Amino acid sequence: IKMKKTIVIILLSILGLVIVTNLVFVVRAIDYKSKAEKKSYLVEEEYSKVSIDSRVEDVNIYLSENSETKIVCVENKNVYFEIKVKDETLFIKKVDNRKFYDRIFNFGSYNLDVYLSKSVIEELDINSNTADITIYSGFVFEKVKINNSTGDLEFSSKVTEVFDIETSTGEVDVEDCEYLGQTSINTSTGDIDIRNTKCESLTIEVSTGEVDLEDVIVTKDLKINGSTGDVSFDDIDAENIYIELSTGDVEGTILSSKFFDADSDTGRVNVPKTREGGECIIRVSTGDINISYK
Repeated sequence: IKMKKTIVIILLSILGLVIVTNLVFVVRAIDYKSKAEKKSYLVEEEYSKVSIDSRVEDVNIYLSENSETKIVCVENKNVYFEIKVKDETLFIKKVDNRKFYDRIFNFGSYNLDVYLSKSVIEELDINSNTADITIYSGFVFEKVKINNSTGDLEFSSKVTEVFDIETSTGEVDVEDCEYLGQTSINTSTGDIDIRNTKCESLTIEVSTGEVDLEDVIVTKDLKINGSTGDVSFDDIDAENIYIELSTGDVEGTILSSKFFDADSDTGRVNVPKTREGGECIIRVSTGDINISYK
């Protein structure tokens, strides 16, 4: 009996310690939020490239309406942004000097709003852990590289050379892009939607998620490789089309004649019998294939 009482006392003590510790963390998080302030910074130096390290803040990139480059963010004495121009690059980097235990609880989410005065940017490089990223229309980038762990991406501008996206968990939406150069999208879990867009080449790698293409023109090769998820497209075209899926259906309409080579291990295959034009090679382990001309 004494042993049982001792065990109960120890367990209650541990539980009490956990509760008190969590309360301390919550109070510190509330204190951090109460002391956070919205700041606005103007950048007057010339730049041709942009590099952003945002971590958890949602990133919104706008074309400035008043020819000013302005960064709007939320800061605390221990959490702030370093903003500088060096070697023709505008650097926006988050600095977090909090102790690790102060990062356990976070209340509310903040935005990092970037207003760029230049519509033509050589390079855009964004690194983030957990954030939604939105790049609005009006820009012409030469190269874009976006690396995000968890969060959605929306992109609506032009890229003349290289467009590289890598994300672990989150949706990727590309819409109304006049032109994208060599485009690569790699995601572990999340849907990919591309609409009303023209690309030089398009390569998509996805582990678990749907791929939906609508009014997409690829002047060279379109390649899609997926593990689990359907691929659907409406009014798309490419010089050559290569699709390989483990589990999922492939269906949709294309605009020009192709030489079809389609096979499914456990599914129905229905494709045009044309034998002219570029290649359209589709391989599916489990799923149906249904392709037709517009």
